[in-house]
Amino acid sequence: MKRAPDKNKPILQESLTTGGQSLFAEEKVISMKSAVEKNKPKLQDQDIYEGEESLLTEEKVISMKRTPDKNQSLLNESLKTGGQSLFTEEKVISVKPAVEKNKPKLQDKPLKTGGKSLTINSKVTNDKHPLKFENAFKFISEKARNYCDEAEWFYFLEAKKQFLSNDNFGWQTLSLQEKKIIHGLEEYKIPAYLGYRFSFQAGINRKDYRKKPIFALLEVSSACNLKCPFCFQSDPSFTTKEFMGIIDTKLAFDVIDQIDDMKIRGITIASRGEPLLYNDLEILLDHIGTKENIIEIKINTNAKRLTESRLRRLINTPLNILVVSTDHYEKEQYEKYRHGGNYENFVTHISKINQIRSEYNRKNNLYTRASGVMVDKDMDKSKFNDFYQQYFDESASVTLTAMWDTYSNNLEDSVDLSPCGMPFEKLYIWHDGTTNPCDVDYKSLLSPGKVGPLSLKECWENMQNLRDSMLSNKRHLHKPCDRCYVN
Repeated sequence: MKRAPDKNKPILQESLTTGGQSLFAEEKVISMKSAVEKNKPKLQDQDIYEGEESLLTEEKVISMKRTPDKNQSLLNESLKTGGQSLFTEEKVISVKPAVEKNKPKLQDKPLKTGGKSLTINSKVTNDKHPLKFENAFKFISEKARNYCDEAEWFYFLEAKKQFLSNDNFGWQTLSLQEKKIIHGLEEYKIPAYLGYRFSFQAGINRKDYRKKPIFALLEVSSACNLKCPFCFQSDPSFTTKEFMGIIDTKLAFDVIDQIDDMKIRGITIASRGEPLLYNDLEILLDHIGTKENIIEIKINTNAKRLTESRLRRLINTPLNILVVSTDHYEKEQYEKYRHGGNYENFVTHISKINQIRSEYNRKNNLYTRASGVMVDKDMDKSKFNDFYQQYFDESASVTLTAMWDTYSNNLEDSVDLSPCGMPFEKLYIWHDGTTNPCDVDYKSLLSPGKVGPLSLKECWENMQNLRDSMLSNKRHLHKPCDRCYVN
């Protein structure tokens, strides 16, 4: 069931203020909308949390243009990302204690999933595989073969050997996320999807890393309506006119089209900000759903705007992975780490997910997860998992690592800096078209270019310099790679 485009959906660009002063100049912005949309009503105000105040935008559309960085180094990819089937790309956010002086040096060991260690508390299931999953191995059609690119086909054949050696065609070796994605796929797409997932195990040896990232992350908003103390949104030099903005929908459509052309199978709508601040989100998701080559469609949200009506609109799109960020199960601790959040509202919002998902018959093809950062080292993980698995398919926690402000970290001895896998795996596209290998470098010093002047493919190719540096133990030549604690 598809959602018809909202005819009275507002277009809104969010503005921040600091100390009561507006950071942005106002100008009219035209956003590409569905063909039938012409006359828009004025919108209700939206808030972005800054300090202790709730800051509202005016009725005018706010445009935030970013000045291109003058000294951007071109970069490129490589690093082994572990051998697990399940890959998640949660934002790694963490505290850099103000009094911390003696930081441990990085251990020389390969990364898992792009530098992040995500522990997922998976539910054990004994479900039988769907017939189309079995057919994907037994009866490979010409259409299925042609849908795979060469690397995906290679990895599918490798995966096939493992799956056929297990009972139930290896169905139980898949993660719950992978199972739910497969439930929603047409049969001919399953070999490509399995090849895509299996390729994560190859790390820096992935056959097609020069051609494309494994997945892309599209930032539709760099602004956020929370100010978590462990996130770069707490960096006052970041929450300025230079970096804040909402994506133009025409640019978003163009990026999606290029992602599809490159056969990048996974896309996450999230990065430095909160995606639900973008009012054309459902229109964008519907556009992604028209693309033949994009399989995984994911959103990361803090759920502050995940009202029942918004949740219904989201579930009625092709979205198939919904991740909600949260760091505690107790009110006091939740609001301590999620500045600007209200615990009761948060629980009200997430408590509707299972009910509404069932109403739309999406229990088997929409995967949900609560994902947290282990800010409170004394938090009871079992209680965290028990609490959030009332509302989500699974819960997960990310190990706390120093993230902001990355640029002021102490330089580490280069021999102790392990290579980073992010430039081999992913490509971030900011709201203004700037591309980047990661969001730890949230000010884009490593940017290989901008969509518009360059194609997405050209931006990816420009990152080869960075990848070569990683492969040749020269990470220390690039800032902030030379002082980054993600390893």
